[in-house]
Amino acid sequence: MVLANLKLTDENDSAGRPIFELVHPYPYFLGPGCSVVVPAGYRTNFGTIPRWLAWWVSPVQLRQAAIVHDYMCNEDFTDDDEEIQSGYSRWLADAVLYEAMAKLGFSWVKRITVWLAVRGSAWAQGLK
Repeated sequence: MVLANLKLTDENDSAGRPIFELVHPYPYFLGPGCSVVVPAGYRTNFGTIPRWLAWWVSPVQLRQAAIVHDYMCNEDFTDDDEEIQSGYSRWLADAVLYEAMAKLGFSWVKRITVWLAVRGSAWAQGLK
């Protein structure tokens, strides 16, 4: 389980959410011979869920999907002035988030709501 692979840091993100760090690499398998490996030491806040949506889909419920999505989106919660480069497009990261939510048992309504929120955010920021 992912929680055994995480440690709480003494840092918070800009919205005051706690930041967790992966102790060991976290592989997420997309299919035969295809995976995304989030490296040890990667830091996450389990997804930046807007407050108006967090009551319905909490970051804790999304933790496994959010770790992979944040990494694929090059989200960096380490204040070291270095950008991570996962090599994945935002579009692919959002698609993987949708698929991961399906594997975790989220209803199609929650999956499409979260997917529309992250795609809308990417579009608003000019990201592909």
